[in-house]
Amino acid sequence: MSSTCGVSSARLLGNLERLVGNFTEDAHLRLNLTLALHVLNMRGI
Repeated sequence: MSSTCGVSSARLLGNLERLVGNFTEDAHLRLNLTLALHVLNMRGI
């Protein structure tokens, strides 16, 4: 993985946390976000 990919990932995580809250430390929020992302991914199949 290149360093620009790591920077992009960190920026994406920061943006997501600003939108939905601190999901890296909140297990329930992390689960809800994970499920929502899986549903969105499945809708694209």
